[in-house]
Amino acid sequence: MDSWNEIGKHWLQKYDNKFGVDFFLCKCSDIKGLDIASIPKYYQDAIQAWNNFLGSCSTESKNDILDKNIFGNSEIKFNRNPLFFQSFLKKNIFRINDIWDKNNITFVDNQTIFNRLDDKRNWISVWAKIKKSIPENWAGIPPLM
Repeated sequence: MDSWNEIGKHWLQKYDNKFGVDFFLCKCSDIKGLDIASIPKYYQDAIQAWNNFLGSCSTESKNDILDKNIFGNSEIKFNRNPLFFQSFLKKNIFRINDIWDKNNITFVDNQTIFNRLDDKRNWISVWAKIKKSIPENWAGIPPLM
C-alpha cells in the first residue's frame, strides 16, 4: 500500500466503524449533522466537495432509485436533515433496495426489519422516519405512506 495516501484514508474512514460501512463519508451526498470538526480543513473541504458532487447526480430510473443510499442522502431527509441510523447501517440496511419489496411494490414488512436489527431500541420510530423520508415522487415507486 502506498504510504502517501494513508493520511487521507485515515480521515475518510473516520466514521466507518461507527456506521459499519467502508468509506462511509464518501458515500454520502449530505453530511449535515455529522461532526467533522476534528477532521483537518483540507479533508473537510474534499469531503464536502465530493458530497456536493454526489448530490448533483440525478435519479433517472427505478434501478437508480433502488440503488440509492438511504443514509447521508441529500434527497432523503427528515425535517430537512439527512438520516444517520447506526442500528440499520450496522445490519447492512443501507440502500432503498434493502427496504423495498419488489414483488409487492411496497416497503418490506415491519417484522422483516425487526428481525434484522440487533439494536431494537426505538426501531419502530426510526423505521417510520425512514419510510416517511423517502420522496414520493421517485419514478418507479408508487406514492409511499
